[in-house]
Amino acid sequence: ESRELGLSEPLTVRLVYDQTVYIDDALNLVLDNIWQGGLLAVLTLVVFLRSWRSIVIVATSVPLAVVATVIVMLAMGRTINVVSLAGLAFAIGTLIDNSIVVLENVVRHMEMGKDARRAALAGTQEVAGAILGSTLATCVVFLPIFLIGDEVGQLFRDISLAILISNLLSMVVSITVTPCACAFLLKAPKAKAAAARTAAKPGLGERFATATARWVFRMSRRRL
Repeated sequence: ESRELGLSEPLTVRLVYDQTVYIDDALNLVLDNIWQGGLLAVLTLVVFLRSWRSIVIVATSVPLAVVATVIVMLAMGRTINVVSLAGLAFAIGTLIDNSIVVLENVVRHMEMGKDARRAALAGTQEVAGAILGSTLATCVVFLPIFLIGDEVGQLFRDISLAILISNLLSMVVSITVTPCACAFLLKAPKAKAAAARTAAKPGLGERFATATARWVFRMSRRRL
C-alpha cells in the first residue's frame, strides 16, 4: 500500500480516539438502571402486596413490556441506542401501574365471593376504561415532541417513542396477560381467611391512605 501511495516508509495506522468505549459504558449504565429500577419496583410490591403470587403476576409485566417495546421499535426501523434505552429506563416505574390496578380490583372481586376466573373478567372490565384513559393521557403528553425538528427533535424523539410504545404495551399486558395470570395463579380466599384478613391489622398502604385522609381533613377544617 505504501508503494502504491508513493511513500518511502511503511504506512502505519494509529487509533487516536475510540468512541465505542463511551457507547458501551453508556449502554451498560442504562441497562443497569433498567434492571435495578425493576428490582426496586418488585421490592416495593413485596412491602405493599405481601403475596408472592401477586408479585409474580405484576412483575411479569415489566419484562414483557420491555421486550415487546424493543421488538416494535426494531420493526419500525428504529435502533436500540443510548437515547431509546434511556426512555425505557424512565418508563420502568410506570409499566407496572396498570397491572397493579387490575390485580387489586380482581382481588377485591375474589373477596366478594367470586371464583378466580369470574373475578378476573369482572375486575378487568371495570377498570379497563380508566386504564385506557390514563394511558392515553400519558401518551398524549409526548406527542408534541414528534413535531420538533432539527437535532433536538432527533435527540428526544427516540425517548418519547420508547415511552409511548412501552406505556401502550403495558396497557395491553394489563388487560390481557394480568387477568389470565390472576385466573390461574390466584386462589379464592376461604370464608375464615377472608374474615381474618378483614379483622387483621391494616397493611402499610391502608395505614398510609388513612393517615393522608386524616391530614387532609384536618387541613380543610383549619381553612374553614
